[in-house]
This record gives sequence, C-alpha cells and structure tokens, in this order.
Amino acid sequence: MNNQQPFNNQVERLRFSPLLKNQPHSPTSHYLLVGADVGSKSGQTAPVEVPLLVDTGASYTLLPVKVLNDLGYDTENPIARYDKLVTGGGDRLGIPIIQVSSFYCLGKQMIDFPVLAYALPKSPNQRYWRGVLGMDFLTHFRAVILLENAKTGQADQIVLR
Repeated sequence: MNNQQPFNNQVERLRFSPLLKNQPHSPTSHYLLVGADVGSKSGQTAPVEVPLLVDTGASYTLLPVKVLNDLGYDTENPIARYDKLVTGGGDRLGIPIIQVSSFYCLGKQMIDFPVLAYALPKSPNQRYWRGVLGMDFLTHFRAVILLENAKTGQADQIVLR
C-alpha cells in the first residue's frame, strides 16, 4: 500500500448530520459518523462521498459493493478475499478486498487503500451511514477520539497524526 499523505498533527471535526446532532434521543445519537471521499478506479471521475460509521471494533474499512461497482471497481475479481468476517449476525465467507485508488477521510488521504466490499444488512439506522471506517485507517494515523464534553461543550473530534 502506497500512502502519499505525510504524517502531521491535524484535527478535523466530525461531520454529523443535523438530525444526529439536534436529536439527543435519536437512535443514532451515540454513533460517530464521518464522510469519506472514495476515488474511482480510473481516476477520471469525481470522488464519491460515502457516510461511514466509525467502528473501533472493526478491523477493516468496508464500503458498499454498489458504490465500488459504480466507481468502476470489479468486485467480482478482487485483489484477494477476506476469508472470515465476523459480524453481529454471524460469520460470512469470501468478502472481496478491493484496492481503491484514493480514500480521503478526516483530512488524510490513502492511496491504493484496500477495503472490504460488503453490503451492510438493512437496519433502521443504515440511512445515516453506508459503510464502516475501521481500525486499519484509524491506527495508520494513530487516531485519538475525543468525545463531547457536556461541561465544556467541546465538539466531538478525531485527531489524526
């Protein structure tokens, strides 16, 4: 994996849907959501923004199969397959691994970033996110997650180094 972005201290506020921020009792009020720009296979079309759930329990970043196919990636012929993905619903075999040309999230870019191509199971909260930002990205940039402090009103942040 070739990573072009230099390491530096940079903070970018999480991008929340207004519904998530303004409804403290929303079913999604305890989730961290970010947007990621995913580049096309050819690099000829504009990147597509995909809302992602930040999941520190996920080893790998996963993007929807449909989004990857729309960007020109061949999910039927991946660079490899992940043999076992453990989800809340059980095990799944043979998840395609696709190397995306560029992945930009929280002010950092990864070039030739491998992601899992996976359609998340339908759920009521799925309208807020379409994929998962996993520990592969977060640990690469030594992420520190700062949650909102009710006393100071400090906004949620992810610090990447």
